[in-house]
Amino acid sequence: IEAKRVWSPKGVDRLYQLIKYGYYDDVAIYRVVPNFVAQFGIHNDSIINSSWRKGIEDEPVILKNDAMTISFARGAVKTRSNQIFINLKDNNRLDTADYSGVVGFPAVAKITAGKDNVLKFYDGYGDKLGTQQGKINKFGNAFLREKYPKVDYIIKAYFIK
Repeated sequence: IEAKRVWSPKGVDRLYQLIKYGYYDDVAIYRVVPNFVAQFGIHNDSIINSSWRKGIEDEPVILKNDAMTISFARGAVKTRSNQIFINLKDNNRLDTADYSGVVGFPAVAKITAGKDNVLKFYDGYGDKLGTQQGKINKFGNAFLREKYPKVDYIIKAYFIK
């Protein structure tokens, strides 16, 4: 992926911190909604997950939610924290979506290589695991591996110079 601070300074800084400290290592891509998004960011360890939950300031959309861009998920004002999603198609409605007091989901990065891998993420569970986030947070990957064995995982996220 490529991330530029001009697209979302606070978002890119948070993404950098999460990758630097290994947050996305062995993290499930638990929500894959065909022709919409692939979402991940619930750490296997609930204590580590909680330590990153404080949200960052909201920002305007500069880089649009085109296919293969990456944005932070959020639920309300200042809730962009650790969960991110990859747009599987052009989701430009997310650029102006007025949701819980905030407008838009600013993209922070774009995929520059590996698009074919993204499109192979297992999507058979669809949006079902979106409603299981509490259990994923509480029981981690053991819950997913037992109940949803086809979920894909990010093995390791790291920087390339």
